[in-house]
Amino acid sequence: MKKWHIYIALFVIAGVVLLLVPLPHVVKDLLYKTYNVVLFLYIVCSLAAPAVKNFFIQRKARIEKEIAEALQMRERAEELLKSYQEKMDSLEQEKAAILEKFQQEGNREKEQIIKEA
Repeated sequence: MKKWHIYIALFVIAGVVLLLVPLPHVVKDLLYKTYNVVLFLYIVCSLAAPAVKNFFIQRKARIEKEIAEALQMRERAEELLKSYQEKMDSLEQEKAAILEKFQQEGNREKEQIIKEA
């Protein structure tokens, strides 16, 4: 017999004993209420426990999935950042080359204007 069968049998026996043993009304009323609360909690736990367990299992799986997706998105963002940084560096080099070219052309034109004058 499983362990929980023993607990249920003891609980049922306690209920029967509660009915048969003569006790003062106040004590018997308190024991009835306690018995009912314990029975109610057992029923609720036995019915709700699987649903609650499945909820938390699904929630854990969803959170793990979202974390994995977030890490992938972060890796993609870092790759994009690196590629844009490289593009910015190449644009800076192009900018420097263009500025130097314009300065050389400006100096040549300046010298040519000076020669013509």
